[in-house]
Amino acid sequence: MARLFNRETIFVAVAGLLVAIAIAWFADLGRFSVIPFVVWLVASLPAAIKVQHALVPVYLRMGFKQRALSLATDIRESAPTRKSRDLASVDVAMVQSAMGRFEDALRNLDGVKDESFGALPRALILGNRAWCRAHLSRDLERALDEAGKARLLAPEEGLLKYFEGLVLLKMGKVTQARATISASLELEPDPELPLPGERRLVLGDALFAEDDQQAAKNAWRVAEREARGRDPFATEIKKRLDH
Repeated sequence: MARLFNRETIFVAVAGLLVAIAIAWFADLGRFSVIPFVVWLVASLPAAIKVQHALVPVYLRMGFKQRALSLATDIRESAPTRKSRDLASVDVAMVQSAMGRFEDALRNLDGVKDESFGALPRALILGNRAWCRAHLSRDLERALDEAGKARLLAPEEGLLKYFEGLVLLKMGKVTQARATISASLELEPDPELPLPGERRLVLGDALFAEDDQQAAKNAWRVAEREARGRDPFATEIKKRLDH
C-alpha cells in the first residue's frame, strides 16, 4: 500500500489534476468539462505506476540511492503477481548492488524464479548472482556455473564476460581472468557498467597479480577517472593508487 501513497504517486496525481483543470478551463468544454477529470481519475494510478518503474534507474543515475531503494522496495511489496514481484526484486537488487550491499542483493536475486524469464533477462539474473557471489568470495564454483550459463544464454553481452572474469580472479585463475575482463571491455566499453570504475579496478587487480605493476597502475588511474569519486569502489581505487 505504501506505493499508492508515496511522493511519486502524489506528484503524478497533482500534475494530472492540474492538466485536467487547464484543459477544462482553456478548452471551454461547457457541460463536457467533466471529461478531463474522468480521464484523470481513470489514468492517474496506472500513470503513477509506470512513472515509479521508470524513476528507479533515474534516481540511481542521479545518486539518490536511498530513494531509489525505498521506491523499488515499495514496488516489490505491492506486486500483485509472482512474476511482477520477481521483476521488482531484480530492481531492488540492482539498487543494493549500486550501494555495495552485495549480501542483500544476492538474497533478493536468489529468491527470483529465473526460469520464468526470457533468455536475456535470465542471463542477466544469473550473471548478477555470480557477480554478487564473487564480491562476497562465496560459492565460487556455483558462481562460475551461473556465469557460464549466463554467457550461453546471451553470448553477445559483454558484461556477462566480466562477471565470469571476476569469478575467475577470485578463484585465483589470474591469466584467464585478465583475458576475460579485457574481452568484456572490448565488447562493452561503457565505464558505468556494472558500476562506475569497477571493471578497470578489477582489471588492474588481475594485472597486479600477474606482476605487471605499471599496467595495473594505469588501469587503476583509468578506474579513478571513471568512478569520479563515486562509491562503492572509489575508496578502493584510491587505496590502490596510494600504495
